[in-house]
Amino acid sequence: MVKLALAEKRRFIGKGRSAKVYLSYKGNQGIATKTFTGESLSKFILFILTGSANPYTWCEDAINAAIIRRRLLSHLCPFWFKDKLRLPKTYGYRWNPEYNAFEIDAEYIQGHHAPLINPLEEKPKDYMLELRKEIMNPLQDKLIESGFDGLVWQAGKGNPVGASNFMLLTKKDGTQQWIWIDLESGLPALFALNPFSTLFYYIPKCIKHRDWLFDNVDTEKLKNYLENNKDVIIK
Repeated sequence: MVKLALAEKRRFIGKGRSAKVYLSYKGNQGIATKTFTGESLSKFILFILTGSANPYTWCEDAINAAIIRRRLLSHLCPFWFKDKLRLPKTYGYRWNPEYNAFEIDAEYIQGHHAPLINPLEEKPKDYMLELRKEIMNPLQDKLIESGFDGLVWQAGKGNPVGASNFMLLTKKDGTQQWIWIDLESGLPALFALNPFSTLFYYIPKCIKHRDWLFDNVDTEKLKNYLENNKDVIIK
């Protein structure tokens, strides 16, 4: 994986359960840096369940796995959704000595989350309904089919804030595209809003992987999926 130097100037633009996000520029290209500091409650829960902080914070193998997942899915999402969904470009990672944490650099997306319904429009578009029915639900099915058992949490299965992991980008030609911006969890997938998701999906997957489900991948299932679909994927 590519190790990157620290950006000289960057500004804070947001945070989630797993990380803080900073914006910097390389020429005209915006760079979104996700620094895996984690929030206090998430750290506490992870220590109780696993005995350590978020693995993305301190484990280089975990960061490498995150980048590999992103790069695999950057090819699979267009295969599944054509131009309707893609991932940001991922550039690499580094160790940040100021925060004692690893961080990932990715393309900065100048989009926005699903807009609210505009009551002033004659036929207002429900972007949240589109996101849920045309992107998140089928994405969850595709992830399960291909072995990305843990990533369904970031794709919104039972996740009360799953929609915030997607942004809507308006391109230069006026068309719009959904971007899956956040693929790294801050907590094991045990706190689903829908208890049926916990009982009939997440707990069985924990048993399958013999661990708390945390972005886990069934690598054998993924290998078979890629082998069976390679001729179509690489077109």
